[in-house]
Amino acid sequence: AEPRRTADPDRVGLGDDEDDDEDAAASHHEEDRRLHEALAEELGQDWFQAKQLKRVEVHICSWTMADSRRARIDSFQALQASQIGRIFRLLDPKRDVIFVAPKMLHEDILEYYAKIMQFRGVRNPPGRFQVVVPENMGLTEKLSVSQGLLCSPKALRRIRKLVSGRQAYVVPEMVTHTELKLCSALRLPVFGAGPRNMALIASKSNAKKLAQIAEVPIGPWAVDIYDEDEFYTSLAGLVVKHPRVRVWLFKIDDERDSRGHAYVDIFKMRDISDAALNSAQAMGDEALDGEEGVPGRRNLADEPAIVGASADEVRQLLRRWVPRRVSMCNRRAYPDFAAWMAEACRVGAVIQAVPEGALAQTSVHLQIDPDGAVGVLGTSEALMSRPFVRGASSYPHSHGSWEVLQEVGARMG
Repeated sequence: AEPRRTADPDRVGLGDDEDDDEDAAASHHEEDRRLHEALAEELGQDWFQAKQLKRVEVHICSWTMADSRRARIDSFQALQASQIGRIFRLLDPKRDVIFVAPKMLHEDILEYYAKIMQFRGVRNPPGRFQVVVPENMGLTEKLSVSQGLLCSPKALRRIRKLVSGRQAYVVPEMVTHTELKLCSALRLPVFGAGPRNMALIASKSNAKKLAQIAEVPIGPWAVDIYDEDEFYTSLAGLVVKHPRVRVWLFKIDDERDSRGHAYVDIFKMRDISDAALNSAQAMGDEALDGEEGVPGRRNLADEPAIVGASADEVRQLLRRWVPRRVSMCNRRAYPDFAAWMAEACRVGAVIQAVPEGALAQTSVHLQIDPDGAVGVLGTSEALMSRPFVRGASSYPHSHGSWEVLQEVGARMG
């Protein structure tokens, strides 16, 4: 007979402790979530009256993300502090601003911003905005502002004192469980969605679905890619259906800016472009028809699946040549295509067609109030230092119709 196995008491105890810790963490997360929902509902119900009164916005511009991603970001604290421009929310005379910064700002910088606001007609700007720096931000080199603030009781007490007896809410940069825990500590609502909804809204795959719901025109676009085979199958389908599209852009679903961007020029890979064109011609003239200014656009309901030997041929060519010819937008974050693909398979990716001869890349800035009202705050235009990498932005945009962008923003909101 097989010997009877007995449990190791040390391991059993350790496992129980781990389970207890996980249960306790889950319980705390649930409490924070419920408090967030209650505070958000209360703010939404009182918003009509609240926006008529003086109120305080606590801006916590924290890049709360996984350690593995923070480790690959240069000047991490400078990036968090670069959002100091939020203090110009003081242009609304009913708002006061508390800006939580990762490090002390020089008096000359604060005086410079105060002079600009005075020039814009803001009365007594030094008395209407406060800068709070968590005293324990130096615990690690790349500590997020939210995590640093949670570890800084003096800074938390100062914020509580500044908002005491006043209508106040937190305006975050990212919303994770860390931000919810912070809002629970401050007993303040978040001006925005919770972590679950924010993750959905911020996903590039869901951006296509939102655009379709809003009936905003979109080009060829494959979404929800979680596998290397699926990536090449989707790309092959798109290339065969749209042989006139020269550049295809690949994006990691939840990355920021251009960190997770890579692109490839199909026309520089003659074997692939010829095979795609031949396949499209075999499918009929409709494969080459353009629509809405996007070359080779067809019915988006067909994207991106395609079958047949021609697609298999193109897929094999793409698998061979794309890793060699792809251009990475941020090699600090992803040094090669293998690293990019590994992360894409973990969190998801999208593939987008790049319009030929695009004049500019514009953005519309929205505000969705707690009561659901949508406001278009303005527009900006990206100035590229290299393809798909923003070096700076100009406000407002200089190309395109303001009315069209306002309509797009209102629909997306």
